[in-house]
Formats: sequence, structure tokens, C-alpha cells
Amino acid sequence: KFFERDSDGRKLSKGQQEYFKDSKVRDEDGNLLSDEVTEQRKLGVKLTGNVDVTGGTSVGGLYATNLLAIDQLSAVWSVKATGTDDATGVSGATVAIKDFSGSMKVATEGAGTATAIRMNSGTIDGFTGSIEVESGGDGYGIRATSYGTRTITGSAGSIKVVASGAAYGISEYYSESSYYGRTSSLTVDGMGTDLEVTSSASSAYGISLYTAATSSYSSMYGSAVNQLTTGDVTGHITVSGEADAYGIYSYAQGYYGYYSNGTSKTVSTMSVGKISSDIAVTGGDNAYGIYNVASPVSTSYGAGTAGVELDELAGHLTVSAGTGVAYGIYSSGDVSGGK
Repeated sequence: KFFERDSDGRKLSKGQQEYFKDSKVRDEDGNLLSDEVTEQRKLGVKLTGNVDVTGGTSVGGLYATNLLAIDQLSAVWSVKATGTDDATGVSGATVAIKDFSGSMKVATEGAGTATAIRMNSGTIDGFTGSIEVESGGDGYGIRATSYGTRTITGSAGSIKVVASGAAYGISEYYSESSYYGRTSSLTVDGMGTDLEVTSSASSAYGISLYTAATSSYSSMYGSAVNQLTTGDVTGHITVSGEADAYGIYSYAQGYYGYYSNGTSKTVSTMSVGKISSDIAVTGGDNAYGIYNVASPVSTSYGAGTAGVELDELAGHLTVSAGTGVAYGIYSSGDVSGGK
């Protein structure tokens, strides 16, 4: 039958036949066009069975060098490193998860880094599950390790990170000495997730976006542009760090503030919807509820551009610092209303 193969004659699985049964993207003989099938072949992985992985060295639940595409992750995952190396729940250069309704616990007994979800870029749709990370070193709930675009939608679950080193709930961190411009965006569309992030010996971050591209090769190179968007914040955010602590954090560092022709080069923009929940931030040194800074290495061409757009602060923002400074909202540029 025509729907059993694509236009290149490749046989489709029963699941793909069902998926494409109503598709109108076909050749003149009624076969599905191979380009669409190739794209959709990358989707459809369902992880509904429990996963329990323990090892003495580097440990991972699911690892892909390139694309990691998951339709459904609804099971109970446990990944633990008993030695001194890292532990990661799922990892891919590009991660696409349609439904995360399960629970994932990732732990390191030694000084290795524990990460639940690691990506360069990607999308998580329908995050309603739970993530728990315990680390003797650094700990990450959802972690991006390169510049790019990350989007999390439908968030209503929970993320808890407890680490001896630095602790991050939802994070992107990228730094290089680059001749080229780097743009990073992190979007949490409807921040209904409860975040609890604790570091016993270092700094802690609830939601964070950090991009640095600091080449001094030319005033036309080495730019860093951040775009952090949270939508309405209805989930509670609790952050505690032995050193510094940040509720929502964005930091961009290019080499210069502006190109020699006057175009912005170091830019950090933050857009936050209505905050109707509790945000509590406690730092042993410094503490910031909302922090947004553009800080070029050299201010020869200006100090860069930063701005916070906040629709409404209707919840309860509590910030407490030990030996250092404490700010509810801190911006190296403007603070204004969004909508």
C-alpha cells in the first residue's frame, strides 16, 4: 500500500504509518515525500519505562552526540555516579522533548557534576514532571553549554538542585575568546515550575543566562547578546547560596559595548511577565532577586545595553544578603514595564 513506504521506497514503521495517515505531503503516486519522513523519523521516541543507572565513573541515562528527540518521558529515572566523575540524565547537542511528565533524579557522590538535562540548543514542551539533582560538585537541573536558542513551554513541574559546588535550576553558560558575535536566548514560556536551588559552598542561580565572547581582535568582533524571557511567573523560586545567590539572572560580556559604527555589541535584555508567586533569595555574600547586566571588557565604545521589562510584581520578593549587597531588582540599564 502507498502509505507503507515513502517516495524513496523506504518502509515506514507501523507507528510512522499511523502518524502520517492523514498527511497531504505526497508525490503524484500517493507516497509520502521522503524529506518530511526524514524529518519525522527523528521524532517519536517514547520513554515510558523506568531507568536506573549506577556507575563509578562517568554515568549517563541517555546520550546522543547530535539530535536527541523524545516524544514522551513519563517514567522514573535514576542516574548516579558513585565515584568522582559526572552523572547526566539525558544529553544531546540538540534536545527536543515533547512531553516531560516523569521524574528524574541525578546524583554524584563525589565532586563530579550532576546534570538532569544537558543540551546546546533545544525545546522542552509540556514540562510537568520533576527533576531532583544532588551533587558533591556542581549541580544543574536543565543545562545548556553553548550559545543558541532554548525554549521551555507549559512548565508546571518542579526542579530541585542541591550541590556542594555551584547550583543552577535552569541555566545557559557560554564563554569563549571569539572573533565572532554570539547570541543566546532562553525562553521559559509560562514559568509555573517550582525552583529550589541550594549551594552549600558556592553560588546558586534559579534561572540564569550567561554569554561571553571577548576577542579583542577588532572593534567589529567579539559581541555577546543575551535574550532572557520568562513569561508569567507563577511557580515559587527559592535560591540559597553560601556565596552569591540570584533568582533570575542574565549577564552578557562582549569585548566592547558597541561596534565602532555605533551598533550595540554587548546586550542583555530580560523580559519577565507578571510575577504572582514568591521569590526568595538568600546569599552568604551578595543576593539579587532579578539581575541583568551588560558588561563589556572595554568601555572604549560605550558600556553596552541592558534592560529589564517587568509586567507586574504582584507576588512576594524577599532578598537577604550576608556580608555583601542585596537588591530586589538590579539592572545596568533600564527597568520598565512590559505590556
